Amino acid sequence: SEVAFTPETLTFAPGETQKQVTLTVADDNTVEGGATITYTLTGSSLPDDVSLGTREHVVTLIDDDSSTIGFSATSSTLSEGDSASNLTVSLSAEVSREVVVDLSESGDGNEDITFSPSSLIFAPGETDKQVTLTVNTANNDNKVEEDVEITYTLTGTLPDDVGFGTNSHVVTFADDDSSTVGFASGSSTLRENEGTATLSVVLTNPVSEDVVVTLTESGDANDQVAFSPSSVTFASGQTSKEITLTVVDD
Repeated sequence: SEVAFTPETLTFAPGETQKQVTLTVADDNTVEGGATITYTLTGSSLPDDVSLGTREHVVTLIDDDSSTIGFSATSSTLSEGDSASNLTVSLSAEVSREVVVDLSESGDGNEDITFSPSSLIFAPGETDKQVTLTVNTANNDNKVEEDVEITYTLTGTLPDDVGFGTNSHVVTFADDDSSTVGFASGSSTLRENEGTATLSVVLTNPVSEDVVVTLTESGDANDQVAFSPSSVTFASGQTSKEITLTVVDD
């Protein structure tokens, strides 16, 4: 189908010793690899004193096309509140035979996102495949965590005329939670003879790293009330801390 020839019949007039067969190549962009075509001479009505000599001629057709396979983008972002997303893997040109690549992942968010399929099979002529990323909704909590990165990599044994393009894609898994830190209430009353009291400092949502806040005082009774500690540290997951106020009863 890639090479047409003409004419199909050669007629040598008396005295002629040579004829030409024209081969016309169809130049396309499909990666097909090398091929051979055999042209054969036959003749059922040759004169008695004429016979066939070299009746076959083999033409080797060299394909000058190539293709690369890779992700359509180098990176993307997926939020904790999302349910799913797709990554596109593409061949830059059609290939006349099957192309298979495997997909693997690395990074800190493996338990948060699953991917499917783990192998992509491009049938002849196919140029695009989708990888589905599914967010594990069971892990969608209210804890404030750092964003993590997951790298997806394409590997595999490719045909000689197919190479890797962008064979890795980085997904940033973004945490959509936030937290505020402050006193549990905006005011309170403390009597001189009460001795001690406590103030609660709270985080509205737990945080995956330490949160440190410092306490200062101002006003007219600094010498009558002492507080401790002067700073509080919320370890990962903690949401409440206490500050002790001690009254000087004079």
